[in-house]
Amino acid sequence: MIKKGKFLEFIIFFLALILNCLQVMGQPQCQNPISEEYVNSLCEKMMSDFNNDLSPEKVKNQIKEAVLSVVNTGDQGTFGRADGCYEAARIQINLFYETEEKVMLDELINIGDHMNRPVVLVKSCQKRAMQNEEEHYASLSVQIFLKEMPVTSLSIKADKPLLSSGETTDVEAELLCGNCALGEKIVTFSIQGPGELNPLEQSTDSSGKAQTTYRADEPGEALVTVKYEGQSASASINTLCSWDLECHFFYKEHHPVYDDVKGNYNDRWQSDVRFENVPLSKLVMLNLYDDDLESTQNYIDYLEWMKTPKTFKSQGTFYGANFTYYDGMDFFRGSAKGKPVWVLKIGMTADDITPAQDTPDDGEIKKVLYVSIENKSVMIHFSEEVDFSTPYALKFQRYIKIPEEKVLAGKEFSLEFEGPPEGYLIDGGEITFIPRFVR
Repeated sequence: MIKKGKFLEFIIFFLALILNCLQVMGQPQCQNPISEEYVNSLCEKMMSDFNNDLSPEKVKNQIKEAVLSVVNTGDQGTFGRADGCYEAARIQINLFYETEEKVMLDELINIGDHMNRPVVLVKSCQKRAMQNEEEHYASLSVQIFLKEMPVTSLSIKADKPLLSSGETTDVEAELLCGNCALGEKIVTFSIQGPGELNPLEQSTDSSGKAQTTYRADEPGEALVTVKYEGQSASASINTLCSWDLECHFFYKEHHPVYDDVKGNYNDRWQSDVRFENVPLSKLVMLNLYDDDLESTQNYIDYLEWMKTPKTFKSQGTFYGANFTYYDGMDFFRGSAKGKPVWVLKIGMTADDITPAQDTPDDGEIKKVLYVSIENKSVMIHFSEEVDFSTPYALKFQRYIKIPEEKVLAGKEFSLEFEGPPEGYLIDGGEITFIPRFVR
């Protein structure tokens, strides 16, 4: 019958052995797992165990477990070597212990396959000690036979996978063996598609990483590839064009009461303006691809970009302008003096949008443009020498949402204003987005 204490000791030992095997099997080895200090400690343990009258079988098993706690077959990594990637294929433990009277232990433990390999890690120790006026001698050697294997991980990523023409981004490659960095290895970069890479060859650093720089030129998708010893990995970078905006705006006023009275108000005007080289890439990027980008870094970059308002100004022209002034008795006709300065803003937040624009005030960033006439940029001169600076009729402002349907990169598209508001003011227009290609 097994005694209770012995049974409990066996259970604890068995559970510890299973837990240890689960922890060490297949673990990454970036340094030599067996050091001189560790082997010496095993020699001292062997001396101590025999001095405490442990059986040779138990001493052998404890030394074996101690070695397998730090390295096991199937472990992969560099094993502290700079010349490649390896897997532990065989572990050999040579145990010897003797007194002046007899040999207590002489055994060779082999774990794994039985093949000898050209790459072997070896650590050994010897100890002599006097015990009860008798000399005892212990020796131990641990050999790890390494099997050369291919690099287990070659990856590449671009810091900014979406660019506008003329922008640059760092492209980083990482070379690993298991989880161990492979330093001082030459990797080569190549590119398919528009853009430039520099350099095309780079050595990995101590963390296994190598960098090159991609410069965008004309719009399109570029595939950047890194290669090392027959292995390759690729990352795509999309260059989105900037846009020229051709805008046509109009205004018309008629009053239902005075429609047939003495020429009525009948104010009207039209204006054309062009904004050049506007960076709309991030504004329309969510419509350029089928993938859901809400959880990607691209979407985060887009939100950050939208938080900063961007303002562009451009001088437009008037044509078909007709302005009137009513003093209570007579109508006076007027004409525009000067040219309107149009303002385009990108990157507005919901807080900036008034309820009149019928945009939910939920604090989210909206995909909108905002156009208006700059205050006092136009004077209206009337026949009775009365001048008005940007009268009500010219205080044109409108928010425009980018459409939800897919916008094709490099393809011209237009936005029309919503239907005219109710009443006697009719204003609106159209904006045509023309992609600007770098030549």
